Amino acid sequence: MKTLTFYFALRSPYSALASDIVHEAAESGAFTGKAAFRIAPFGAPGTGFQDPTSNPLKLRYMMQDLPRLYAARGLSVTVPDPFQVDFSIAAKLALAAQRDDLGLGYLRAISLLRWSEGRNVAEAEVLLEAAERAGWSIAAAERALTDVELDQAYEAAIAAGEAAGVFGVPFFIVTDGDAQEPFWGQDRWPMVAAALAG
Repeated sequence: MKTLTFYFALRSPYSALASDIVHEAAESGAFTGKAAFRIAPFGAPGTGFQDPTSNPLKLRYMMQDLPRLYAARGLSVTVPDPFQVDFSIAAKLALAAQRDDLGLGYLRAISLLRWSEGRNVAEAEVLLEAAERAGWSIAAAERALTDVELDQAYEAAIAAGEAAGVFGVPFFIVTDGDAQEPFWGQDRWPMVAAALAG
């Protein structure tokens, strides 16, 4: 069976959009019998990542692009305030939710809390609200907040992404035996789905 790995970053509105797209596909049974699925955080260090908001032309484009992309999915988009927070806690909780087979649901919930509602995803209240929306036990989410093993899982996932050549998000890797096929961007989703089906 193939494996699909979805690399995400809560900082990215495109990653948030991809979480909605992939969640919809999963709910429709797109992976059933075709692929094992997992989410993994993207870590910028060592990847040559450049902050797109540092380029005023790209930022201006994004401010036009994001509303139309979100609207096409029936979603609103909001610039979060504060914009820069510690994303690692929410990413670790997504990994913890994945252990309970709710990783994608949690990722979608926390991503949309940030990018559709402008909420601070470093606040415990928001992290637990995402758990509730994903159908994940609040008690399990609260335990995950102090689970030191998640630190190791988080670092290992980031290292694995760097080793696999991930350089931005959303990034998908379809693994079939020894072969890996990478896809960058939420607009590549139809190609990812075809690779899973093929």
